[in-house]
Amino acid sequence: MWYFCPKLLVGLTIGFIGFTIVGTISHEAGHYIVAKYYGFDATIHYGYTDFGKMPTHYRQNAEAIKALRDKYKLIKKRGEHYFLADSVDFPEKPYYETLVQQQQQTLFPIHLGGPVQTMMTGTIGWGLLILNRQWWRGQKTLSVAVWLIIFVALFWLRQSFNFVMAIYAMLMKGEWSSRMDEVKIANDLQLWPATISLITGLAGLYVLAFISLRVVPKTQRLTFLVSGLVGGLLGFWIWLGWLGPKLMP
Repeated sequence: MWYFCPKLLVGLTIGFIGFTIVGTISHEAGHYIVAKYYGFDATIHYGYTDFGKMPTHYRQNAEAIKALRDKYKLIKKRGEHYFLADSVDFPEKPYYETLVQQQQQTLFPIHLGGPVQTMMTGTIGWGLLILNRQWWRGQKTLSVAVWLIIFVALFWLRQSFNFVMAIYAMLMKGEWSSRMDEVKIANDLQLWPATISLITGLAGLYVLAFISLRVVPKTQRLTFLVSGLVGGLLGFWIWLGWLGPKLMP
């Protein structure tokens, strides 16, 4: 039998809205911290991190790469899309490949920063639930403290959401979005573009299933699922579509 609690719905919806916002900012903080470590003049905005002024060594590296790409016309156009013709042989290719490798060694940890922060936070929450089963096992209702830990564990849902968005982009444009962190990481590792999105997205769904079916009692399960859908979408819209651009443009 499905139970529904309006009072709990309001509280959890507010919680999902709040943690959607916190999760977005903390995710960008992961990128920000690593970028600052590597010397970028980074700043956090409502939904992205601006790397700002590049450190001297990185700027010189990027300028050298661009000069070689222009010199040997390595950027090709196919239809409406541009692509990099790295397979072309040219006299300075070993030097060019060294420059690209050096650039990737800097960008890779920056790309990792956001997803790693998100997944580490979610893993801490999930681990607390696993190690303290007495907090929720056999309970008919959950305490506020347990709900807060559940919200932390559900940081993993960002990975599932990104996987869904990656599939949507693929269906709409016929290619994996190179703007997504997970696709960038896969490209850095020379993997199939959707590899990281697929693995982490499924992991996020597992965490959600575990929490929904094992942690949340039946008396609160429907309310939890409805509030998650409503609160997540509202949080996304409130922060990325309205409040975020005003507070952190």
